[in-house]
Amino acid sequence: MAELKRDDASQALKDAKALGKFYTPASVARLASRLIADFFEGDLTNKKVYDPTCGSGFLLHDLASQLEAPVHVYGQDVDGKSVEMAKSNLLGAKNIRSINYGVGDTLLAPHFMNERFDAITANPPFSLKWDSSKVAADDPRFSHILAPNKASDLAFIQHGLHLLNKDGCASFIMFPGVCYRGGKESCIRVQILSHVAAVVALPEKLFNETSIGVVLFFLTKEPQLSVLFVDATGVETKKEGSALALTKESIDLIAKTVRERRNVEYFAKLADHMEIHANKYNFTPSSYVDKKDDREKIDIDELERQIAVIVAKNAENRRRLNEIAKELRG
Repeated sequence: MAELKRDDASQALKDAKALGKFYTPASVARLASRLIADFFEGDLTNKKVYDPTCGSGFLLHDLASQLEAPVHVYGQDVDGKSVEMAKSNLLGAKNIRSINYGVGDTLLAPHFMNERFDAITANPPFSLKWDSSKVAADDPRFSHILAPNKASDLAFIQHGLHLLNKDGCASFIMFPGVCYRGGKESCIRVQILSHVAAVVALPEKLFNETSIGVVLFFLTKEPQLSVLFVDATGVETKKEGSALALTKESIDLIAKTVRERRNVEYFAKLADHMEIHANKYNFTPSSYVDKKDDREKIDIDELERQIAVIVAKNAENRRRLNEIAKELRG
């Protein structure tokens, strides 16, 4: 990758942020890839992996590096320069058998509609505006429920689910608002619920460009009967440049929890669809995972005893003062 001058790099980041683009931190990419690798137990020999918002190909590169066999990679991005950079970055990378790329708007002009993928990894632009009126009425990806024009986030998940193989899985790094915003996004959450295997809330300040704590959606083509909500906002992090990064231990903990799909007190909750329905299809992990009460516990009996002692001492002091006052008057 060509080195940018400081001013050019700063402008590039500003331009990317204006488009809702954020460069995926290495530790977040590693977690997203780990969930996919664990799902397939590391073996995706000759399978197809896809990133619908590939940027410079970092997520695909990271996923391929965690797998134990060669894969065929596919990517699309609206930015032609990013696609060329992705091709360059992935040439000669470990475990990549072939590279297939397209340039254009993934939602309005998808290149790979005739393909089906075994794994999808993506960090779609956060709350990017789009023109849903340009989507064909019979587009099979959206089932007549289109994301709002002001926020296309969930449209990328709909796109990905449509292109997954029947045994496939996907990791999507998302803006947290998609978990609770109402209107059309709430309807889409109802639509995709049966494919959501886990939703993981991550700590704040993992991204250089934003301080918000993102969420990671892990989805499967095969329907699920429950969703594992993981509140990992308090896991251990470390300083990495101007941002934070997940430690290896934190990645291992989150991955193990998702793989085992079990309740962990104050950390993970397996919720069935009835519970999620009762919660108005809110996907925010903290809505399901209890927070540990770290406040100091107070022993009421001991507190009452101490108060009684203080009251008795005050009464004794008052009695002595009264006696002193009498003596002074006499």
